[in-house]
Amino acid sequence: MGGEAESGRVMQPSGWARREPVLIHCLRDAVLPTRAELDRLGARIWEEVHGGRAGAWTEVPRSSAAYLRAMRLAAAALGGSERRDAGR
Repeated sequence: MGGEAESGRVMQPSGWARREPVLIHCLRDAVLPTRAELDRLGARIWEEVHGGRAGAWTEVPRSSAAYLRAMRLAAAALGGSERRDAGR
C-alpha cells in the first residue's frame, strides 16, 4: 500500500504522543500503565476537554461519571483497561 511501515521508515510521534511519553511506552512496548500513569493521562484529557471550566482534576469526585469517563478514555488510549499495579 506504500505506507510508512512498508517503506521501512520509522514513524515519529506527534502531538499528544510527544507530550505524553507514556502513550509510546505502553503501546510500543505492550506495557500496562500504572495507576499514576492512568491518572496523569486522565487529568490531561479532563483539562483538554473542559479547559478549566469544570474545575480542577483533583476536585473531580472519583465516583463521578465524568471522572470514570476520563479514566476510561485514558485506559483506552494506553491500549486497554488494565493497569500494571492493579493488585496494589
